[in-house]
Amino acid sequence: MHITQFLAHARLRTSNFGVVICGEPWSGVIPVMDQAVLFAIREGRGCLEVEGHVPVWLDAGDVALIPRGAAHRLCSSPTVKGQSVMEIMRHRPVQTYILRHGGKGAQTVFCAALSSWDDVGQATVARVLPELIVVRRAEFGARSQTEAIVDLLEREARQAREISPLVANHLLNALLTEILFAKFGDAGVRRDLVKSFARPPIARALMLIHSSLATDWTVTELAKRLGMSRSAFSLEFAAVMGISPGHYLIEQKLCRAAALLKATPHDLATVADLTGYDSVPSFIKAFKRRYGASPGRFRERESALTSGPRRRG
Repeated sequence: MHITQFLAHARLRTSNFGVVICGEPWSGVIPVMDQAVLFAIREGRGCLEVEGHVPVWLDAGDVALIPRGAAHRLCSSPTVKGQSVMEIMRHRPVQTYILRHGGKGAQTVFCAALSSWDDVGQATVARVLPELIVVRRAEFGARSQTEAIVDLLEREARQAREISPLVANHLLNALLTEILFAKFGDAGVRRDLVKSFARPPIARALMLIHSSLATDWTVTELAKRLGMSRSAFSLEFAAVMGISPGHYLIEQKLCRAAALLKATPHDLATVADLTGYDSVPSFIKAFKRRYGASPGRFRERESALTSGPRRRG
C-alpha cells in the first residue's frame, strides 16, 4: 500500500464538534470511547493527560489526536480536580457549538471533536496508529493548510448553521490528513511505512517511533506496547525492515536531528531534546559518529551549500 492510499483510507464518517472556551481553573475528563478524539488549540494552553502516557502541554497551534479514544483529560493544570465532559455538556445551550467552562482566570480556546471512523478507516488506519499523536505548530510546515482548516472549523462552530455538522466532518477529514502527513509524510518515513503495511505490528511500531522521536524509546517498551516478546518483536522487525529496531531508532533520531539543524534555528539543547537525547554531550557524540562532523559544523556546512555562491561586489 502506498502512503497516499493509506491517507485516503483515513476517513471519518461522522463527527460531533465544537469550540470550547475555558477560564482557569478548568478540567474536562473523557472516559474510554469508541471514537477518535481531536483537539486543536487556538488560544492559551492546556495539559493533556492520556491514560498510560506522560502528560503533555499543548500550546496555541498544536493539535492532538487520540485515534482509538483512550481515556484522557485536558486541563489548565494537573492539580485541578477533573469534571466529566458529559456533565459539562449538559450545561451547553441547545443548538450551539460553543461551550464555556471553568473559572474567570486566563482563557484557553480550542476546537474539539469526537469522530467515528468509517469501516475502512477502522480496519486499516485506526488499528496501527499510536494511542496519542501530538503535532506541534512548527511541525506542520509552511505549506500546510492546517491553520486555515481550523479557522474554518471555528467559524463554522460560531455560525451554527443547519449544515454545520456536515461541513465540519469534511473539514475534520482534511485536518486528519494534515496531521498524519505531518507525522508520517517524510520521504524516508513513507518508504519505511510502505514496507511495513502488510505487517500491522511493525507498521504500528514505526508509527509509535515517528509520532514521538523525543520519547526515549527502548526495544523492550516498543515490544510491550505491541503485546509481543522482545525477541519476537526484534526478529519480525529485522525481517521486515532489514535492520534491528535498536539501530533503526538511533538512525531515525539522528536523521531527524539533521533535518532540524538544516531547517530550524533551534539551539543544540532543543534539537537534543526533540530527538530524545537527555544531554547535549551524548547527542553531539552520537551525531558526530553518524555524520562525521559536530552538529554545529554540520549546520555551517549545510548552510553554505544551500546559500549558493556569493556574488563579487
